Amino acid sequence: WADEQTVLLVQHLLRTPRMINALIILTVRDHALGIPRREDGDGPALGEVFLRQSPKVTHVPLGRLDDEETDELFRREAERFCTDPLPAWTGPYVRDASGGNPLFVVELTRHLLTSGATSSAQVPPLPSGLREVIDSHVRSLPSQVQAVLRQAAVIGTQFETPILAEVAGLDAANLDAILTEGTRGRIIEPDDDGLMRYVF
Repeated sequence: WADEQTVLLVQHLLRTPRMINALIILTVRDHALGIPRREDGDGPALGEVFLRQSPKVTHVPLGRLDDEETDELFRREAERFCTDPLPAWTGPYVRDASGGNPLFVVELTRHLLTSGATSSAQVPPLPSGLREVIDSHVRSLPSQVQAVLRQAAVIGTQFETPILAEVAGLDAANLDAILTEGTRGRIIEPDDDGLMRYVF
């Protein structure tokens, strides 16, 4: 999303021999790391400028939160808006529904606090803003990857590759390439609980 002038400015700062007391933080989705150039073909690629390891650049990959970290973020966010303890079902609901994604943990917690739901079955649909974030992330993937991920989502939040291959009508090699693209986009990731299994 950075314009060419911004990219060139940061490139200059990285190359200058002068000592500059500045900290620049860039966030970028993993799937964008493989893009060789800007889409318009002009100017340097963002990855070429920022993500090359050097004494001046540190790349810190961020993963999803584990259960304990998710619970802690949920508790802190809930305490910001509510002094009363939340029902016992809310923590596990946010943990399962968010998948450890920090943005979703925060937004789902706020959603619960404003919804007035007394059980997980009464929680209304996700806010439109959060749905738009998810949709835009999925739309950034190639169309074939989107189609296969939609089929995988019908199977569940976890799915096994042999089942998905049969549903999608793909051989193992083609499906593996598509799922690799999905993991690069951080929509899915291999499930620690079993081989040939992925989780959204």
